[in-house]
Amino acid sequence: MKNILRWPVLWWLRFWARQVLKINRPFIVGVTGSAGKSSAVDAIAPVLRLKFKNLKVAEKANSESGIPADILGLHFIDYSFFDWLKICLLAPLKALHSVFSIQHSAFDCYLVEMGIDEPTLPKNMEYLLTILHPDIGVILNALPVHTQQFGSVATIAKEKGKLVTQNPDLQYAILNADQPEIISLKPVDEARIVTFGRKKNADVVIKSILPSLDGTSISLFINHKSYFINLLNLALPNYYSETMAVAATVGMILDLPVKKISEALTANFNLPPGRGRIFQGIKNTTIIDSSYNASGKTMNGSLEMLKNIGGGKIKIAVLGDMRELGSQAEIEHKKVAETAIKSADKIILVGPLMKQYFLPAIQQSKLPVEWFSAAGEAANYLTKNLSGNEIILVKGSQNTIFLEIMVEALLKNKSDVENLCRRGKFWDKKRKPFI
Repeated sequence: MKNILRWPVLWWLRFWARQVLKINRPFIVGVTGSAGKSSAVDAIAPVLRLKFKNLKVAEKANSESGIPADILGLHFIDYSFFDWLKICLLAPLKALHSVFSIQHSAFDCYLVEMGIDEPTLPKNMEYLLTILHPDIGVILNALPVHTQQFGSVATIAKEKGKLVTQNPDLQYAILNADQPEIISLKPVDEARIVTFGRKKNADVVIKSILPSLDGTSISLFINHKSYFINLLNLALPNYYSETMAVAATVGMILDLPVKKISEALTANFNLPPGRGRIFQGIKNTTIIDSSYNASGKTMNGSLEMLKNIGGGKIKIAVLGDMRELGSQAEIEHKKVAETAIKSADKIILVGPLMKQYFLPAIQQSKLPVEWFSAAGEAANYLTKNLSGNEIILVKGSQNTIFLEIMVEALLKNKSDVENLCRRGKFWDKKRKPFI
């Protein structure tokens, strides 16, 4: 979309989205953070369904354009000019349909991921709060992601924190008790603060997380009692305990019995593709598919998990660049390299940042390592050089890395391809140069 049209189009979408919210008057839960937002939304959804009959969960929408379109029941396909034109033409029709057919289109709760990319309008929290005012604001974390745009973690925390500090309709602020930049935020006066984390004084205390090749078990301590959430076919790193804790915290706020919360999460929590799903691979290998995206925290967590599962099996880490780190890129890649050296038996690297910052550290360690410029090249190499029975972790950023190419090449059952991230013609076109 041309810059000259950006503001009129955003204003148009926001106007009609606001009309729908005025008509429905839903209870709104907004989730933000540097990592784990989508997973948190997926965990909170089954909890909210215990309370609300007509829950609407934002579908692949977390931005200044995606959120208002989603409220209207519209979704972008490829962000082409004609895609924008179609969305704009349909916006008033969708809003008017809500007015005259409210019994068919009403939703009593809206759960939405609120992502920000820059500190300036319209890609910041300040702008998103002109679209909607969540009743519950969840702040998961503030990490050195998008530091190229923000400059520091403190700046990131401050901007994301506006969800609770500059939201006039906020009733509850759910904050990460383990991160000083988050717990020090001062929500609006009327809001109640509820905390989660590993600190003993948190309202929901994370006790443990135990991943295996069969699944992951998470223990939470709530109201002087332990509760367990067991997730099959997902090998999840430590930070997913925060995901479960956030969902439980939302349930507590809504006065739901904790036992019902834990049962709902065990039975109904599903992660989107590319986030820790376990697949059978060729030559009796096991693939842990975390190819959707990567940051320093999620990369370190996944590598530490790899170290602690699978007993004495050979462990291969396929790692791609971590993008949009700005001045923190060198530091973050070197930190992850230190973790990788302790966690894997062999490392496959993809991308220029891995070559520049990561590869030298691995070479010094004498650990077997190979570097490739594109995922397709790495996939060709690894499929020809597997001994069999290895555990393979696949993780990297999405921007020109696309490590789902590697996962697809390694799958034993090709029908599992539909369960990988970034499906469809739009992404097929994006991936093509890297195959």
